[in-house]
Amino acid sequence: MPLIKMEEKNKKDLKAYDQEIAGLKEVYNKLYIEKESWAKKKSEIGQKISEIITEIKRMKQSRRSYNKLIQDLKKERDKKNALVKEHIDKIKELEKKKKDMSRGLKVNPMALKREIDNLNTKMETEVLSMNKEKALMKKIKALKKEYGKVAEVVKVLEEAEKVEKIIKEKRKDAKEIHDKVQEMAKKSEERHQNVLEMAKKVDELREQEEAVAKQFQKKKEECAVLEKKLKINLEKATEIKGRERKKRQAKKRVAEKKAQETIKAKSQEAEEKLKKRQKLTTEDLLALQAKEDRDTKKKK
Repeated sequence: MPLIKMEEKNKKDLKAYDQEIAGLKEVYNKLYIEKESWAKKKSEIGQKISEIITEIKRMKQSRRSYNKLIQDLKKERDKKNALVKEHIDKIKELEKKKKDMSRGLKVNPMALKREIDNLNTKMETEVLSMNKEKALMKKIKALKKEYGKVAEVVKVLEEAEKVEKIIKEKRKDAKEIHDKVQEMAKKSEERHQNVLEMAKKVDELREQEEAVAKQFQKKKEECAVLEKKLKINLEKATEIKGRERKKRQAKKRVAEKKAQETIKAKSQEAEEKLKKRQKLTTEDLLALQAKEDRDTKKKK
């Protein structure tokens, strides 16, 4: 192929490659922006999933703490209830004992004790005549004598009262603990429901993440295809530009060589004229100056 036609073809091919490269870059830039947008969405969803999973772990730990507390409280409650049962059994024994000891008694031991206490209080707090004081002391003595016969029953009754008081206290303690157990159980269940809701949210986000990841992968693959096309076209354009540059350099060398030959020839003619003392033209002077410049450059 003639050189001129080859140059024209190279220019035409280079222009076509440049246009295609520009078009590919424009499409690639749009795809790259879309790809990065999907990557950002994927990262954001992943971050949300990570945060929720961290919260789920915290909730589970909190629930385990509540459950441990519930177990400890139940043990404590069971101890209280066991004490209540134990004291109830004791009350039953005391009631039976009181019943056995009260057979044949015509007075109420506790009422008798209260009457003695009341009379003693009267003696200590009221101003009585001698006769009334003697009569009161006589009555108290008689009542104490009678009380002595039933004192054992009174001891049983007093012990029963103490046991009933203990039962009441333990039942109150057990109820308070039971209320705490219910409260902790409610909080534990709330944590459990929260965990279920968050786990559901994680599943939903993972579905979104999967869909976004597919879009990201699709754009990534499209970008890779364009990158490959761009690389091929850039390599071809670079190859053509390289050939053209070599041609220009070759032309330049030929032109420079030709110019040097012309300068040499012209300078030789001018030197001959000088030798013959002939008149030098402007062209002759320029040729001599060009030769001098060339020689100077060679020396450097």
